[in-house]
Amino acid sequence: MKTEVILVIDMIKGFFQENFPLYGGDKVREIIPYVSEFLRLYSHIPIIYLCDHHAPDDKEFQMLPPHCIEGTEETELIEELRPYPGIIVPKTRFNGLYQTDLEDILRKLKVDTVTIMGICTDISVLFTAAALRERDYTVRVAAQGVASFSSLEIQHFALKQMDTILGVKII
Repeated sequence: MKTEVILVIDMIKGFFQENFPLYGGDKVREIIPYVSEFLRLYSHIPIIYLCDHHAPDDKEFQMLPPHCIEGTEETELIEELRPYPGIIVPKTRFNGLYQTDLEDILRKLKVDTVTIMGICTDISVLFTAAALRERDYTVRVAAQGVASFSSLEIQHFALKQMDTILGVKII
């Protein structure tokens, strides 16, 4: 039996609310209605939320400002997605499988197909999609359900990389 999950990456307050250091702006907020509607329409499919979650001294803060620190409001799902229950998986790196429970969860659910939505297309979405493909999962990315802090050009480049290099189906 084939099992699918929806993987929602980093749709948390730290990236979607103005008062936080890595707020992505209006362009990331534009995907909220699409993602919310997708989750409503496909509510029979399990949802996994990958959520950025860092220790206060995380080495990532050598590259980026401190953000999404454990125990803060920044790590919480945005309000618009709260009606759709799912499994919360904290992550500390761009690759959502790196030192997380995600791989074990996928194995226990006997998942073979992962549909990805969220941010950032050129960072966490791309690196997580690559890690999933390296483990032979079928991966789909909902183009209307992803966004990047970067330019549209970089967004399109990341989608093209996933499609042509990784074999991700862009839907």
